[in-house]
Amino acid sequence: MTIKPLGFTEFITEHPAILGVLLIILGPVIALFGKRWFPFVVASIVFLFVATGFLMMFSYFELMETTPGLAGCISGSLVLGLLFAWFAKAHMWAAIGLLGLIGGWFLGEMIYLFVLGVSDFQNLPAYLGISGGCVLIVGFCSCKYS
Repeated sequence: MTIKPLGFTEFITEHPAILGVLLIILGPVIALFGKRWFPFVVASIVFLFVATGFLMMFSYFELMETTPGLAGCISGSLVLGLLFAWFAKAHMWAAIGLLGLIGGWFLGEMIYLFVLGVSDFQNLPAYLGISGGCVLIVGFCSCKYS
């Protein structure tokens, strides 16, 4: 079975500059109203990922071949997406903590890549130690000071 990309994916792949301009315009707006909009942005992202993920899973198991199956899968995906989005908005501390953990991992990776570029020190335990330490520190700080 082949999975065909959506029309939006093909469009963005052919015209990536449009997405870049959109992100450049929306970036300062979100930065100015970030604290007020953060719960809604997190809930929206969770909804999109969960609904799309369940639709892809339903498509993979060929549950969307008939009209009733398609309607049921779309309805189920929307309900599950809304449920997960509500959970993410209701438990914002979890979203903030997860954001801190992910940010800590990226910070640790950036520090390791700097060390690698400066000294050509390639060591997997060092990478895991630096990244893991940054994950713990930034994750702790994001949960404690949020």
